[in-house]
Amino acid sequence: MTALAMDKETIYQQLSKLYSGPRVIKTDAIGLPLGWAGSWQVTRAEDIRFVLQNPEIFSSRSSAGFSRLLGEDWDLIPLEKDPPDHGKFRAIMNGVFSPTKINAMEHGVRQRAAELIEAFAPTGACEFVEAFARPFPVSVFMQLMGLPASDASKLNDLEYGLLHSADMQERVAAAKGFYTYLSDFIALRRRVPADDLTSFCIQAQIDGRPTTDEEVMGMCYLLVVAGLDTVAATLSLHFRHLALFPEDQRRLRDDPSLIPSAVEELLRAYSILTTSRLVTKDVEIGGQALKAGDRVVCSLPLACLDPDEFADPMTVDFQRSPNRHVAFSYGPHRCVGSHLARRELIIAIEEVLRRVPPFRVAPGSDAPIHSFGIYCVPRLPLVWA
Repeated sequence: MTALAMDKETIYQQLSKLYSGPRVIKTDAIGLPLGWAGSWQVTRAEDIRFVLQNPEIFSSRSSAGFSRLLGEDWDLIPLEKDPPDHGKFRAIMNGVFSPTKINAMEHGVRQRAAELIEAFAPTGACEFVEAFARPFPVSVFMQLMGLPASDASKLNDLEYGLLHSADMQERVAAAKGFYTYLSDFIALRRRVPADDLTSFCIQAQIDGRPTTDEEVMGMCYLLVVAGLDTVAATLSLHFRHLALFPEDQRRLRDDPSLIPSAVEELLRAYSILTTSRLVTKDVEIGGQALKAGDRVVCSLPLACLDPDEFADPMTVDFQRSPNRHVAFSYGPHRCVGSHLARRELIIAIEEVLRRVPPFRVAPGSDAPIHSFGIYCVPRLPLVWA
């Protein structure tokens, strides 16, 4: 149930029922994926913030659960760590993805965007996901991690199987594929260190001790999975919107200074992630008693479309202010890579609008949304004059 998958009127009707109903419901009532049926779903932004901001009551352990697909029990780091360990690992990552570090990367990121766009701009058409939405952020992040560019296709296939497939066997196979690939690459970087994030994770210290093998895997696994897919999925949705709503595209062409605020509004309107937490002590939310051991599902799209938080939430308003969306999550686990993601999204829109004439979805194509796991547009055929 999201603005991404249905027409506006249907969305409004269903969200109206959801927001006017119980604050907490069983997930099997709305068919969420990832084996969370029977968990509790909080439906209001206020309650979602409460869950995400109180790790002493709601643990992040196994919130993604990729190691469980392998029959193991190590954490994605820092995503699946609780305080006080979470803060120690988060402090390491904060420096790597600081605004200063991201500013220093801008020239190279913009140059990569321009190269990709110039390859398809003269043709008058492209399949945007394959031509840009995927290779742009993937190439940037693979360079950061030190991964060979020639492995991009292989990792993209594993990524899609892990995050977007509804077939559990495919997801397990993809999880194992990532683990094997990263184990081999981490072993290589132990022998031959380099100036990249993989070597950084290997050389990092926690409480004055080296990171363990499990910790290195947990850090690298999260970085690769998050870095390869989330921006690509978001780009597919943002450019789908601009292709379907030419008046919004025209506004940004006429006034590029609106692009940063437009990115924030598109992040709100097309939030892509759902997460979960494990209840560690009995608690009440919205009149519903939750017991220790229960799992709580938090849909960031629900939080970003809550009418109690945003006036006319189904309308995309590039000048919305304030715009306190939670597309990058909330609380201590707010996305550590949000500065890089924002910069990539802004650069992508700036460079495409600068180099490509007004574009639209190719006639006869509806560019449907894939709504299992992380929301995305698998194919986005675009044409322009």
